[in-house]
Amino acid sequence: CPELPFGSLFLSGPLLDGLGALAADHIHFMLPVVLDATLWSLIPGEDTVVRNPRYWLIKRTDLEYFPRGRSPWDRFLVGQYLSSNVLNETLHKMLVASINWPAIGSLLGTVIRPLVASRELRLDVKHNQVELSIALFPVVEMEDKVLLAAPPEGLVENLWLESFGRAEVLKVKELDAGDAGTRQHCLRILNGVCRSHPT
Repeated sequence: CPELPFGSLFLSGPLLDGLGALAADHIHFMLPVVLDATLWSLIPGEDTVVRNPRYWLIKRTDLEYFPRGRSPWDRFLVGQYLSSNVLNETLHKMLVASINWPAIGSLLGTVIRPLVASRELRLDVKHNQVELSIALFPVVEMEDKVLLAAPPEGLVENLWLESFGRAEVLKVKELDAGDAGTRQHCLRILNGVCRSHPT
């Protein structure tokens, strides 16, 4: 999508933050959605129809002065809001249908499959006996907030989930500086147990 101003992909998730356990088999790629702050504003979760402080809206502003089409993201509007669901659906179609994964996989000597029947933007990669799951998350960073295109199940498709991941990791590392990383060790063990035995 050369016409869409995405930022550079960057890695995230427990593995990168030193909180992963077991094998390096799951990774997150964050895809920054670059918005013009003069055309977009954030609506707090408490002021939305779901009244959930974790879910925000991203509203297109000044439509009377800057009509639709001024922002490349206007094609993802539902009402006056940037729809996380429409953006995810568009990216999902591209991942599934527009990219020749068998050809790319054969060049790399791997099997790469996008998840077809899923709302997730995910690729499953297999190389010899190694399996890797790659999840893609569109992310908006505005006004000191980090919002993920991860709407809740249901009828409201414009909501963006506030992520506290970066702040949580910084807080754990700050606390751990005083006791040799005890919390990080405990979190790695807990992550491993939860992934091995979800129940």
